[in-house]
Amino acid sequence: MKVRRLSFLPQGQTEDIGWYFRDGQVWREYGSQGLSMLSPSVSSREVERQFTLNPQGTFAFSGCVINFSNMTEFHAFTGSYRRVRRRPKFTSNTGVLGSTSALPTAASSQTYRWELIGDCPNWTEHQARTCLFDSSGIERQYQLNQRGTLHFKMNRSSYTLGFSVTQINLSTGTTRAVRRLNQ
Repeated sequence: MKVRRLSFLPQGQTEDIGWYFRDGQVWREYGSQGLSMLSPSVSSREVERQFTLNPQGTFAFSGCVINFSNMTEFHAFTGSYRRVRRRPKFTSNTGVLGSTSALPTAASSQTYRWELIGDCPNWTEHQARTCLFDSSGIERQYQLNQRGTLHFKMNRSSYTLGFSVTQINLSTGTTRAVRRLNQ
């Protein structure tokens, strides 16, 4: 089942569009830091600009070529392809049609750091270079469902992070303590 989000923009406001590439199991926005060495050095805004100039054409940058017709990116160095997507970015519709957003608003500008107890045993912050999610990514998921869990892979292991402050390695069953700190 596919789900789409409808957005209602105030008159005269244009929609902010994002371009995303497939990085393993995750869609990442162009210009963001990905996990692989093949993370593009071009911004989502620049890809959108090139697309509006020639929606059926291609856009070349840093040894890569995006083909807008078939929505793929080709890497000349590796000879590999990956999928790309063009999607509207989320904008809170608070106040529009009387609805509210489930995500935190600018008024709640507190930041949080998510840490797990390491092997040493020292507390270590979750970082995107070793895990699919850094502290801000975990916090976004936490704000969507504070009683939920987050599933991710790190190296070759699968994990479940329970927002009730535990992380479980699904292969070995090892459980580690996790904490959420207000920065």
